[in-house]
Order: sequence, then C-alpha cells, then structure tokens
Amino acid sequence: MERPWPASLFTAGRRSVTKEAQALGARHTNRGPYIREREVDSKVIDSFNGLITSSLTKLVWLNANTDAGKRFAGATVKATADFIADEEMVAASNAWFRFSGTNHRDGLTLASVGLSPLKTRFAMMLPPKLIGDPHKAWFEMTRDVHVATAPLFGLIAVPSLADRAALIEAGRLWQRMHVQATVFGLAVQPLNQLMEMVDRDQALKHPSEAEKALNSLSAIGSDVFAFAFRMGHSRFITNPSPRRGIDEVLGS
Repeated sequence: MERPWPASLFTAGRRSVTKEAQALGARHTNRGPYIREREVDSKVIDSFNGLITSSLTKLVWLNANTDAGKRFAGATVKATADFIADEEMVAASNAWFRFSGTNHRDGLTLASVGLSPLKTRFAMMLPPKLIGDPHKAWFEMTRDVHVATAPLFGLIAVPSLADRAALIEAGRLWQRMHVQATVFGLAVQPLNQLMEMVDRDQALKHPSEAEKALNSLSAIGSDVFAFAFRMGHSRFITNPSPRRGIDEVLGS
C-alpha cells in the first residue's frame, strides 16, 4: 500500500497575476477616434513583432502617412462601400447587429460602435426603425474616423488562405497582440473589409480589386494577407460588448 505524501512537503504558494492576465478582462475593441499625430513608439512595435511564435505568420506595419498607408486606407473605404452594396453580405451582417445587449450575448451593439457618449445615449433611446441604416453609418465611420484618425495600420500575412493551421496562428497572434496593446494602453480595432471582399470575390468567382489592393501594399513573397487592424493612442472610452460565458460556448 502506498503511503500518502506527508503534509509537511507542501506549502502554500504565492498567487501571481501577470499584467497580461489582468488585461484579458480589460481589453475592448476601440472603434472611436485615435490621436493621429501621436505615433506608436518603434520599441513598442518591436515588442509586438516579438509576439510572433510561428513561421506561418508575418507582420507588416504601415505608417498612415506613407503612400502604402494611404493606399490601405483608401482601399479599406472602397471595400466597405462594396460590402454595403452587396445585399447578401448586408443581410448576413444585419443578423449580428444588436440594437441592445439585452437579448443576445454576442454581436455588435450600439454602445460599442464608437459613437460619443451623448450620441450613444440618444441612439439607444430610439426604436431601431428610427436609428437609420447601421451600414451607412459604418461606412461613414470607416471613412471619417477609423482610417482618418489612425496613425498606424498592421497586417498579418500567412502562406495561404486555405491553410487552416496558418489562419489559426494568425488569430492566436492577434489575440496576443490585443492583450499586449491593452497592457501598453493602446487602442486597436480590426479592419478586415478588404479580406472580406477577397473572400466574397472568390466565392462569386469575380476578379478581385480588393486582392489587387492588398497585394500592392508590401512585398511579402508568395504570402497573402489574412488580417488587418489599426493601432494608436485614443482618449475615447470604449464600452464593453456583451459576451457569452464559457459555459455557453463549450459543448457538452
């Protein structure tokens, strides 16, 4: 019969909570205005590059004031216009827009789209029919706020969009970056309209202007861009989006 370990061998350990663990609950997508004139420090960018743990992913940075940055901004606005001109894409997108967070624990709510506190409060008092077209508002926010105020854009490249392992690694990299950005006090927001239009054009077997625009941004060999985002400093206070608990996500 085995003897149990004596209690004297065990001592209470110290609980250690890292900054990254604390940031998990504090991270939110910031869809408000950024401070265009305040650049992200190069040492901070180097720290994000250090988060790459897989040879399947690459990071490309575009300063908003460079030619490539301006072309990315313009192409993103164009891709947003193409998105909202596609009735099927709009219908699919509408299914995820929540005018309030009371009946759903997912999707995008009015409180988190980046409106000012006064406009948010006013919009949430109105019936959905009186609010207007959320996609038109999204286009205007993309053009006038998202790309217009961001000092920095970033893109994650992978060998192929058909490589599921690479896409998972791209998603894992973004999650690490979002946590680290929260630690640094930086604002971030995905800007994947170009990627969405590439997928749509492939599904419809159409020549893709979005793909051409992406390919022109940086020399990355045979790799392709799978994810895009903006980053910067912001005074805008974000509202958290409702999310499902882990018990609602995991299957039995």
